[in-house]
Order: sequence, then structure tokens, then C-alpha cells
Amino acid sequence: MGALVPKVEAKYSTYAKSTAKKELQQTRAHRAIGGFSMGAITSWYVFEEQLPYFKTFVTLGGDSWVIQEDGGGTATKQTAKKLAQTPKKYPDLGFKILAGAGSRDPAAELLQKQIKEMKKYRGFNDADLKYYELPGAHHTLEATVTLFEHYAKQIF
Repeated sequence: MGALVPKVEAKYSTYAKSTAKKELQQTRAHRAIGGFSMGAITSWYVFEEQLPYFKTFVTLGGDSWVIQEDGGGTATKQTAKKLAQTPKKYPDLGFKILAGAGSRDPAAELLQKQIKEMKKYRGFNDADLKYYELPGAHHTLEATVTLFEHYAKQIF
């Protein structure tokens, strides 16, 4: 676990009663991370490396670069296989990945390919891995706001 979660949990009133590792893991259902573009790429890394501390991941306009840059579309099978190791490593931890992009966003094709490939692996299904494409939208803040609004009620 990185340093950020304990610092936030220590400073703000949250569901965690302390910053002990076990307590942070037990309150993961009340913790989400997400981002747009490079923030989405970061969220994919957090999914892979910090699943015991977060339950929901909102990845908008960005695929996983865990294998290589633009890996969701350029190294699709390897990326999906690598990401599939996470639910395999933590079979008892439920999670939600809420992914999306505008239909005119260059990241949309990469993300679509990645999500489609991920669903071939055990541990990823329609309930825990969702993809929404916003018709006509580009890689913009306005599209991100609409994509976020689409998923907002599903985060917690």
C-alpha cells in the first residue's frame, strides 16, 4: 500500500477507524479511484497493485499501459492476461471497473479492445467490468463529466 491512502484516511473522517492495513482493507468498499486519460491509466495500475484497498475503479478515456504504452489496443492479449492475474490473486475480493470513452476519442478503440479481451478471462464479467461509449464525444472534459454522470450512482 502506498502512502496516500493512510494520509487521507488519517486526515479526513472516513469509514476507516484507523490507518492500520487491516482496517483499510476492511473498508475498501467505501473507497474508489478514477481518472480521465492519464488518470485512467493510473487507475488501471492501482487496480493491478492495490485491489485490497479499493473496490471501484473508474477509467475514462484511457486503457491500461501495464505492458506498454497504448497496451489495451496494441498489446491487447498480454494486457488482459496481466490484468486477469489480479482477480485470480484475490478471488474473494469483489470489484467494479467502470470504463468509458467518447466514440470519437482516440482512446475508445484501445479501451474497447482491452475490455472485450478482459471479459474472456475468469474473474471479469458484465457485472464487475462495464464499458460505456458516449456517442459523438471526443477526448474532452465535457465528455468526461457526462461519462462520470453515467456511472455516478454505481460507484458506491
